Amino acid sequence: MSDEEAWEDLDEVVWAHIRARRFDEAEVTLRELIERAEPRDPLRLSYLLGVLAGVLNNLERPVEGTELYRQALAEARRSGASNSVEAARYMLTNQLLIHGNPTDALAEAEPVPAGSGHVQCLLHSVAAQALWKLGRHEDARSAAKRAMDAAPTDERRSDLTEALAHIERAGSAVRLPTNHNSMEIPDERDLDERERALVRWLLEHGTPDATSYLSQVPLARAVSRCGCGCASLNLDIGGQGWRSPGGMKILSEHDWRDAAGRAFGIFVFAKANTLAGIEVYSMDGLSVPRELPSERILLPE
Repeated sequence: MSDEEAWEDLDEVVWAHIRARRFDEAEVTLRELIERAEPRDPLRLSYLLGVLAGVLNNLERPVEGTELYRQALAEARRSGASNSVEAARYMLTNQLLIHGNPTDALAEAEPVPAGSGHVQCLLHSVAAQALWKLGRHEDARSAAKRAMDAAPTDERRSDLTEALAHIERAGSAVRLPTNHNSMEIPDERDLDERERALVRWLLEHGTPDATSYLSQVPLARAVSRCGCGCASLNLDIGGQGWRSPGGMKILSEHDWRDAAGRAFGIFVFAKANTLAGIEVYSMDGLSVPRELPSERILLPE
């Protein structure tokens, strides 16, 4: 068996371990492959380091994962292959967005290469989400629009619509007339006990003035939900809240991961000094959050 055939066999073993969620075994095999890799083959090294970084994330070792994504980017740059460099940049920026801080993610994402394509739209998407986390909401909406404009396919555009729905909805809440928001599905009802408890917990673990909204929790009702299929809810108290004019005021924002390791965010917001909604969104673009999380698994921003 040639060296290349042996490498391909081990690569198949790695992916079999990953598909079966045997991440410990995948790590061992990947480190063996990295040890065997020729220093003269930076593209292969970049690929292996990137896969190992993802495995370490699944082993709840994101700090090591971030360092390996940095090494993967360095090897891609050493290869001189621009497509590989930009792909490795995206993997690092997304890692920093989820496991690091938005300032670092934004610094790595910019400048985004000109034109349209998968990497361009994904880097714009990371920039939009980082800007949103930094409170630069208008800049975030501009970056989200650039991400949509750079999407090379309808499928990618659909994925971005879901990933960036929370940013777009924040803008449409201000721009569009009441009852003419194409992203809303009517859902007028009382909040159930779990939803009300989640809003209360978010307000108790939010900005310094978030607790001043606790007295509104028993009065809040759902009026609509997001049309993208996520679990976001728009709230109303006596005709005020989601339907009120003006922009959003975020009162509390947190992250969480589901059992498959997919990353999501949630925030509760007010408009015109009235509770106006619960927003959930994907942070990594891998899935739409179709259910509200339990407060037990939420992490602070």
